[in-house]
Amino acid sequence: MLSNVAYLHDPLCVSDPEEFRPRRWLRGENREKIETIPHAAFLPFGIGSRMCLGKRFAEQILYLGLIKLVQNYEMTLIEEPGPIKYEVFPTTDKPLRINFSPRGKTM
Repeated sequence: MLSNVAYLHDPLCVSDPEEFRPRRWLRGENREKIETIPHAAFLPFGIGSRMCLGKRFAEQILYLGLIKLVQNYEMTLIEEPGPIKYEVFPTTDKPLRINFSPRGKTM
């Protein structure tokens, strides 16, 4: 089984993997990738002819749910979870405890 998170943190696959750079996922003016990230690095829905038919629908639901969460709540960590261990799924020694505080009225 491929651990996508471990793969994305490998400096052989992604340049400066620990640096927060959202632009690495964007494309330039000619629709070419700004940075080269291997296709196999992120495959939660499979690839090719056996790719999940509901991929785009599932992603849209996830994006909209996350947007609504961020719009309606301010999220803060209650305590530091400790170092991340990259196994099949990324884990920590302690549970991730997040406080959700309602925001003011939006949309």
